[in-house]
Amino acid sequence: NNVHLIRLCINGSRHHNEDGTIVGKNHLHIYKYHDSHIEDYAYDLNHLPFDNSDELDAAVEKFINYANIKGKEE
Repeated sequence: NNVHLIRLCINGSRHHNEDGTIVGKNHLHIYKYHDSHIEDYAYDLNHLPFDNSDELDAAVEKFINYANIKGKEE
């Protein structure tokens, strides 16, 4: 399938989760299948191996490591 399982948002809009929690403009979405549909939940970057004060390049590098993304040559 072509479903993203994780997505990093930097300087995006605030996100409202289904449980009523709200996260700021820098957050991480984690997707999962639930009852035959896709649900996502956004987590504030301070609750992950990120920091809201990270510059974009540092946040992307941490995201690549967090998501275990490998290059073609690896």
